[in-house]
Order: sequence, then structure tokens, then C-alpha cells
Amino acid sequence: MYRALSIMLFLIYLLCETFATVIFANEVGIFGLLLEIVVTFILGVSMLVNFRGILTYSFEVLRSGKIASGDVAFASLVQLMGAILLITPGIVSDIVGFVLVGVGFAKVGFKPQTRQQGAGLYQTYDREDYNSVPDEKIIDIEAISKRK
Repeated sequence: MYRALSIMLFLIYLLCETFATVIFANEVGIFGLLLEIVVTFILGVSMLVNFRGILTYSFEVLRSGKIASGDVAFASLVQLMGAILLITPGIVSDIVGFVLVGVGFAKVGFKPQTRQQGAGLYQTYDREDYNSVPDEKIIDIEAISKRK
């Protein structure tokens, strides 16, 4: 039953893809269609080539605590599927690919956060400024040796 359903869904997809491609080619011409296929292919391949960087950024966002691990996995999977659909020629697959890539980027974020000078994890103070530092910014660390 699942095999028949999957074959029927694939045939419906092919029919929709054919109609969308013919309508698109009628509107923009054959060279516009070829340009669209080439541009989306290049975008899809570039996303797959840079997928390691996309994953690295996703893990940075995960480490910062701005997103849950399930959301990172979902966003990465959706971006991968979108990149593969962008490589596949056709109008419907390109539209779905762009939507999936957009959903993935919206889930994680579009560009890495840049660290600002002085706003990092550690902040240094001069001796003169030590008395003016609020108590909640002072971290007291004691090192205890286990040697006897």
C-alpha cells in the first residue's frame, strides 16, 4: 500500500513539476529557464560545499544557549534537504528548496554573531578602577593544592 501511495505521489509531483516548468518557460523563455536551472544548481552546490561551515555556526549558536539541540538538528536537516532540492532541476523543487533553506536559516539565524571588544567573557580592570567595580562583576577563585 505504501509503495502504491509513494508511486502516486511521485507521479503527481512529476505532473506538477512539468506544468510549472512549461508555464515558467512560457513566461521567461527557454534561456530564462536554463539560467534559472544553472543559478539554482550553483546555489545548491555551494550550500553543500559550505555545509560544514553552516553546521559549525549552528553548533556555535547551540553552545551559546540561544537554541535547543533538537532545533539545530532540525535546521541542519532541512537545510541539507533544501540544498539537494536546489540541485534538482525544476521549478517546484527549487521553490520547495528555497523554502526549506529559508526555514533552516530562520531557525538558527543568518549570520554569525561578532564578538565586540570589551564585551567578552572576561573584562580587565586597572588597579585604580578596582574599587569602583560592582561586586556582582567580581569572581573570587581560590586555588587549593592537594599536595601535603
